Amino acid sequence: GEGENIRVCVRVRPMSSKETESGSKEAVKIDIAQGSIYVMHAVGDPTGPFTFDAVYNNSFHQRDIYVQEVHPMVESVLGGYNSTVFAYGQSGSGKTFTMTGVPGSENAGVMPNAIAHIFDQVTKLASPVRQYHVKVSHLELYNGKARDLLSDSAATLEIKQNMAKNFYVKGLIEESVGNLEETLKIFDSSLDRRRTGCTDLNEHSSRSHSVFTITIESMDFEADPTTPTHMVSKLNLVDLAGSERSGEEGRRGREEGGRGRR
Repeated sequence: GEGENIRVCVRVRPMSSKETESGSKEAVKIDIAQGSIYVMHAVGDPTGPFTFDAVYNNSFHQRDIYVQEVHPMVESVLGGYNSTVFAYGQSGSGKTFTMTGVPGSENAGVMPNAIAHIFDQVTKLASPVRQYHVKVSHLELYNGKARDLLSDSAATLEIKQNMAKNFYVKGLIEESVGNLEETLKIFDSSLDRRRTGCTDLNEHSSRSHSVFTITIESMDFEADPTTPTHMVSKLNLVDLAGSERSGEEGRRGREEGGRGRR
């Protein structure tokens, strides 16, 4: 709810033409006013309600989702706080469409909208006494290994913990960016690296997590030109592996653990 640090929202995509043609029925019923979802069954009463901070049906466009859910988060990042957007759901449920969409069109997702918002605000806020620096990184987590998607190397990076107990990826590249177009170009290049070497991209992406991080660094000289106020904040955009894998991965882990104990 309002004032809380975490919001959980559900977006229900429309049925595909293939699903419609095959005679499939809607799996859920939405109550937007109550923020609730009911799960429909072929026989018997629906299960529910399951209530969330908000639910969105297919009448809501990409921009609507961004303005209502992510815009306030980007504003808080510009104010010095860290924020993270997770997209979670089964493969084919619309996670990547929601997070990335089609940049430069009305179907632009969270990432391009957030970047455009950040540069728009940075341009307005920058002055001779306030400087901004924006950097991006793109990390893939696959089978327990971390890979830098901004690097041509496919080497596995180490996930470390610093003295403040914060986790970081050692050697992860951060690229400086100056505008939306430059950032999208870097993002597209990182996606090309993600595709390279995959015998089955859908299988690979359904098993891997993608973390695109936008870091905003500011220097404010207004109060004291000799010792400027330094502020760093991050927006993490996370496209999680398909949720249908979680049970499968858990079973495999238990089986491997069982074999190890014999």
